[in-house]
Amino acid sequence: MKIIFISLIGILILENVYGWVANEPADDGQGGCKSKNPAVGTLKSGEVKYLDNVCVTAECQSNGNIHYQGCGYMAKVHESDCQVSTAGKRYPDCCKASDCDNKPAADAKSS
Repeated sequence: MKIIFISLIGILILENVYGWVANEPADDGQGGCKSKNPAVGTLKSGEVKYLDNVCVTAECQSNGNIHYQGCGYMAKVHESDCQVSTAGKRYPDCCKASDCDNKPAADAKSS
């Protein structure tokens, strides 16, 4: 029983992505949101903007707040065997974007 419990904890730790959320008061007085962050700019109520370069999403809520969601960090077992790749992926898919199939080739012996 202890082995199953410890294994389960290990899997959850190694495979889990820890995220974050934040709210920015950004009421523009016209039913939308105006962020202090120029990358977000002005949004209409309900509009979602993806900040792909940092794997974050920003959504203008009806109360005038901008709700942000993003990745925390990705736990990896063998960092030298994996590369993080966010190319072409949006939050939340970019949070788990690791490429472990393109490992550096093992030292080849000459024949």
